[in-house]
Amino acid sequence: MKKLSKKLKSLFFRELITFKNPKKLARTLGVGMCLGIVPIPGISSILCVLTSAILRLRLVIVLSIHWIMFPIQIILYPIFISSAIWIFNIPVSFNDVGTLRNLLTFQKNIILVHLSAAFLWIIFCSIFYLIAYNQFFRIAKRILKLKNNN
Repeated sequence: MKKLSKKLKSLFFRELITFKNPKKLARTLGVGMCLGIVPIPGISSILCVLTSAILRLRLVIVLSIHWIMFPIQIILYPIFISSAIWIFNIPVSFNDVGTLRNLLTFQKNIILVHLSAAFLWIIFCSIFYLIAYNQFFRIAKRILKLKNNN
């Protein structure tokens, strides 16, 4: 396990070092961070792969940042869900699931809650991405300037 962890770390840092364009590096890190906190369980890795392919980003870095953000995703998940329930006033009650009709209504409301949480995530990540991109771009420019001076 330590060998695999060490190999993944070296691959991640080797990918980081080979970047020549600070904008692309900042975009890659920002996308990885935003996709790392998707409030719908099970689709964030798929979104990382698709986004990396469409935007021509380095998959290793996007997935690494996504996995680093996983604990924050766990923390933000109930916040997105409860915010969606509160903002969109979606009734979700676990007490009335006794009959099939109530179960189907409950499932429909749960799907609606997750879609509403995804909508809130889009709004949040639009702002978060701009801030992260600007910060990463500044850092990447400094690093590339130091790298070129050496």
